[in-house]
Amino acid sequence: MTESQAIQTSVMVTGKIGAGKSTVTRFLCEEFGFGVVGFGATVRAKAKELGLGSDRRTLQDVGHDLISRLGEPALVNMAIAYSELASRGRVAFDGIRNAAAEEYTRSLAEATYLIFVDLDDERRRSRILERTQGEPLTSEALIEMEKHPIESGIDALRSRAELVVSNDGTPAQLLEEVKRFLLSRGITKPR
Repeated sequence: MTESQAIQTSVMVTGKIGAGKSTVTRFLCEEFGFGVVGFGATVRAKAKELGLGSDRRTLQDVGHDLISRLGEPALVNMAIAYSELASRGRVAFDGIRNAAAEEYTRSLAEATYLIFVDLDDERRRSRILERTQGEPLTSEALIEMEKHPIESGIDALRSRAELVVSNDGTPAQLLEEVKRFLLSRGITKPR
């Protein structure tokens, strides 16, 4: 990456399935002007190119295969390319899954922060089951998805995060805590 392509500030968002990562990422985009690099969107696009389905298990398998074959740096760079960022000043990485991706992503920016979105398993699973439409999902199937190798590195990221934010209140409370954190780091809303 050349100096003109360098990312000034990146915020990586991680957490288990259904914890609220996308809620935080949308907030970073809408309120703080971050461009978004979405690993889920990248894997969905790759699955489509390969003529595969878009159910969560298939996407987990595709993501795991990409990491196994190409490595984390290549997947991060692929996600950046798929995202077609208008600017690389502020970038939010939605869905960091392990320490290797986190470490490489940190190397791309002048200032980098990791936010771990946390929600207890019972509430998280309940929210997922409530919002699942078109794709029948049982508690047992969800627990199996959580055991997929692509999900195995998430818990280790908690201790590496600059902010661990609990999503056990309202979305407004979650986002207010994220906002306070960003402001404490000198990241202000664009004018």
